[in-house]
Amino acid sequence: MGLTFRHSDRSMLLPVLWWLAVACGSSEAAGPAASAAAKVVVTPMSVSLSQLASTPLTVHVFDERGHEIANPSLTYTPGDPAVVSVSVSGGVTSKGPAGSTSVLVRSDTASATVRVTVTQVPTSIQTRNPLRVLSGSSIQLEGTVLDAVKVPMPSEVVVFSSTASGITVTGSGLVTSLGPTGTYTVRANSGSVSTNVLVVVPTHPVGTQWTNVALQSGSWGVAVSPFGVAYLTGPGALALLRMNLPSLLPQPTVPGTLPNLAFEVAFSSDGAYAFAPSLSASSMSIVDVAANQVVGRVMNIPDDQRSVAVAGSDSIVLVGGGSDTLYVINVHSRTIVQRTNLGHHANALVFSPDGRKLYGSSPEGHVVMEIDASSYGVVRTFPVGGQPQGIAISPDGARLYVANELGWVLVWDVVANVAQDSVALPGGPFGLAMTPDAAQLYVTLPDTTTTRVAILDRLTLGVLRFVPVPAPRRVAFSFLGDLAVVANGTSGATVIQ
Repeated sequence: MGLTFRHSDRSMLLPVLWWLAVACGSSEAAGPAASAAAKVVVTPMSVSLSQLASTPLTVHVFDERGHEIANPSLTYTPGDPAVVSVSVSGGVTSKGPAGSTSVLVRSDTASATVRVTVTQVPTSIQTRNPLRVLSGSSIQLEGTVLDAVKVPMPSEVVVFSSTASGITVTGSGLVTSLGPTGTYTVRANSGSVSTNVLVVVPTHPVGTQWTNVALQSGSWGVAVSPFGVAYLTGPGALALLRMNLPSLLPQPTVPGTLPNLAFEVAFSSDGAYAFAPSLSASSMSIVDVAANQVVGRVMNIPDDQRSVAVAGSDSIVLVGGGSDTLYVINVHSRTIVQRTNLGHHANALVFSPDGRKLYGSSPEGHVVMEIDASSYGVVRTFPVGGQPQGIAISPDGARLYVANELGWVLVWDVVANVAQDSVALPGGPFGLAMTPDAAQLYVTLPDTTTTRVAILDRLTLGVLRFVPVPAPRRVAFSFLGDLAVVANGTSGATVIQ
């Protein structure tokens, strides 16, 4: 049944229709005010992230009536931008460092705060690698678990093991050589993270074969990395000369290494970097060995630089200057962090086996200086006399071996601070190095009347043989010890096998 209106009813309906129209119009006019953000709801309100991981945030925005606003305007502000970043779509990403922070999510005047925690993730194990242990002796391995940004995680325990027959290793990392020389593998493990450590029981060259390797110039200083890269400094080259062992093949030089000539070069313990101080150009070059290129320089060394040594941590490099100054250089900041006046300049530098002392020879001062490796101050001065040059120290740290240009090799008792023994060697003994197995001493005799290398028994100082080398200067050994590389002043390098 339909509805009908009388004429009189129509007069009553008109006000009702007018009221409805006004009401509808009022509703439309109030629309924008009602859709203003009044509440921000974020899921989740608490986020736990692993290092370098990401997670999305889901955001809903409501007006004052509780209606959700479509496509709201949103901004995301991290409390600590070093800990996390947030994309425009709400993706939270760990920047790396562990820690706690927050993310402020805002829409108009409404906001919500999300708590964020970034937890460490075990990523790698830091330990000495490679490791050298003398035949029949033991050495302690230490392992530290590092997170994704190389921060130590001391609560993580590293366990060591090995199936090699030539060594034993305890779970805590005490490695003992059972005698045979060679290369062995130790496994370091912590949960899901592990690494292999190369353990070498060293030997010495037979000493009866030698090869002259032609490089771009003659050479002065030499160093060999644990993985067989030999760098040499030369009087005729403003770049490091390179040769790979055991192939003995010359490799491309490091371009632009040295703004001036250099006496010496040294490697970090892992062989990743080499350090080449210039003789008189007031800078030290840092070389990435894998890339074979200079990656940085330490500037403002106001001195000629005659010697270089790398501390066991690889973070500190010591440079001996001609003005009696020892420059302590931080590798990471590439700055000089300390200058110590030694009283004499150091022509050669060598660390004690435990790394607590540094020894420097001074031919002008006729002494060898014992330097504390933490304060870098001189502890004692050994009056060895003559013109001391190359030095080496026994495995127990008790005896110092000194090449003296006036014609002898001296054994100095470090404990008693007195001369213990000596052997006369004609030819102006200059460079001196101990074989990695501590059995022999190699002494260079560069005078034109001799031009050879003397190989001595370390314990008796007896001469085992002489090897002819053109204008020999410094000596370095392969990590295993089966090859000796002698910098010679005429053709490049001589390799003794």
